Amino acid sequence: MRTPKQSNLPTPRFLSVPEVGKICGVSRNTVYNWVKKGVLDAYQTPGRTNLIRPGDLQIFMRENGMFVPDILIQIAEEDASRVGFVPKSELHPKPALPVVLFVDGEDKDRSVAERALRDLAEVHVAQTGYEGMHILTMQEKISLAFVNLSLEGMSGEDTIKQIHTLRPELPVVAICPNDDTQPTPELNVVGQVVKPLRLGNIRDALNVASKVQS
Repeated sequence: MRTPKQSNLPTPRFLSVPEVGKICGVSRNTVYNWVKKGVLDAYQTPGRTNLIRPGDLQIFMRENGMFVPDILIQIAEEDASRVGFVPKSELHPKPALPVVLFVDGEDKDRSVAERALRDLAEVHVAQTGYEGMHILTMQEKISLAFVNLSLEGMSGEDTIKQIHTLRPELPVVAICPNDDTQPTPELNVVGQVVKPLRLGNIRDALNVASKVQS
């Protein structure tokens, strides 16, 4: 019976979630959340165990202003010299997040929007239509706008019309203050959400608008 040949392929060094937590001085739940949110790159085994390359952890800690201990630097250098190292972010680039403009005069609703979209989009909030238009002229990458139909100063309808004039291709979602206030057909919005705003209906509107764009 032949003895199978041993592979000469070098084995990468991985750190477990508890090891990462110990190095960073945080709980394993915090590390799990980092991985889940995609801010810390990790690889998953078939059993869904998260493993982190020392080099990826080193990059994460430096980018977030954390102290990088000498032992991690040593482990990362040894791993890189033995098997080579390319950051996971370069091997599997993350898709660019959509950039959203959210125009609403209510502080609590702007806060809801920021919480709803913080992991799904880059969010710019404005309290008035004038402020929203200023942000739109400064941020060329904005790909979707939410506009409350009930705004002080420049009305929501006028704001949407100004957006279409400046950026005809930009999809707009209307924020309706109640069920009785609906966007008129000539506003040409791609969707609407009705107050009170919730995390779910804002995220649903983002998904609908993204499908319209694609």
